[in-house]
Amino acid sequence: MALNPPDQYRDDRNLSARQRLWAHQEPYFDIVGWVLGLAGVSMGTRVLDAGCGNGMYLRALAARGVRAVGCDLSPGMLRATGHAAVACADVSALPLREAAFDVVLAVHMLYHVPEREAAMSELRRVLPRAERAPW
Repeated sequence: MALNPPDQYRDDRNLSARQRLWAHQEPYFDIVGWVLGLAGVSMGTRVLDAGCGNGMYLRALAARGVRAVGCDLSPGMLRATGHAAVACADVSALPLREAAFDVVLAVHMLYHVPEREAAMSELRRVLPRAERAPW
């Protein structure tokens, strides 16, 4: 059995099942709020949620008044987001213009990416030059 069978992310059923487990943590830990706090997002921030899955972070961003675009390789996941601004795309070759975002999130997804260097290059490319990490 493969670690990530090809049909695992055909839709959001498997991801939703894992997310439901997080709701029963004792003590509860708001991972979405924690991540968005670390990212320093606020109203008006332009965010790319790379590997957005079923849109858990996109919904939290929208609730904060943040303009966000989600991208994922799975059309089934993108349908589950209910978010208007999504792109079915490989993070290693984003169909997005340079410096289009203030913040990039790539939460819980980089372990899926076979070409991590290409992905990191693409994620840096869509940030303003002043925001790009030196690596």
